[in-house]
Amino acid sequence: MPAQYEKFFSPYLRVGRKQESWQYQQIEVCGQVLSAMVDMVDPYVSSTDANGYHLAIFPALEILSELALIHLHYAAGLTEKTREVWMRESKVKYSRAIRIPDNILFELRARSLRNRGTVVYGEVDFTVSDASGGLFEGMFKAIMP
Repeated sequence: MPAQYEKFFSPYLRVGRKQESWQYQQIEVCGQVLSAMVDMVDPYVSSTDANGYHLAIFPALEILSELALIHLHYAAGLTEKTREVWMRESKVKYSRAIRIPDNILFELRARSLRNRGTVVYGEVDFTVSDASGGLFEGMFKAIMP
């Protein structure tokens, strides 16, 4: 690799994201809605972001993936993870940066959850927000074969 490109590499992508961790304060499933409150336990603070911490896409998508597992397993009437959930399509809009690493609210609202035999199909709208007005919003389609 040519050395002149090394100065463009992101410390976050190389090291920081692998060190980030989170914990769930609360997860609740009520019908077609799953809500979760999440704290970033070991947040990465970028040295190039003048405003300090911001939630990056990678942990947000990992958290959404975990929550999708719960949502689809609940829809199938299962009480533990017994199958994989595959993301078939997704779209995310980053309206405003999530700047507070604690009390991040993830809300998943099912447009449809369908059982066809043992296969569950889900179309879900989601938001990720914080107390400072940060907002990610989007949708995904998933299947649990």
